[in-house]
Amino acid sequence: MDPILQNSFFKKLIEDLRSRQFFYFIFAGLCSASISIVSRIIFQIEFSYFTSVFLASLIGMLVNFSINKNLVFRGNNQNISYQFLKFIFIGPISLLLTPVSAVMLLNIFEIIHLDWIRDSGVELLAHIGALIINSIYGFFALKYFVFK
Repeated sequence: MDPILQNSFFKKLIEDLRSRQFFYFIFAGLCSASISIVSRIIFQIEFSYFTSVFLASLIGMLVNFSINKNLVFRGNNQNISYQFLKFIFIGPISLLLTPVSAVMLLNIFEIIHLDWIRDSGVELLAHIGALIINSIYGFFALKYFVFK
């Protein structure tokens, strides 16, 4: 067996990523991501791409907290105000991670010349990619910090 997989930290990490809880988290993330994407499209009528992703991320985060509190991590009986305070503490990282990742992915997609996809399609791919990156961070931040 691979020595890395024998390490208890990595073993737990893999177990967490294979758990039912992680799949519920992904469902919650898909719901909040859908709302975030629709919001970004609407915001982009008036704002820049970065600002639109940022504002849409705010809305997505609030939806995400609500779904995760009530579906994914519902067994936790901590005070909701305390949990939301911790959620707000990790929020700035998440809030910056998504638009920064989206812009970085957009630049990467421009470098590799995805000319066959319309600009709005490339923006959508970058936004989805950024949401995936943020989801991995978010699962562990929520599981081990907010709802532990």
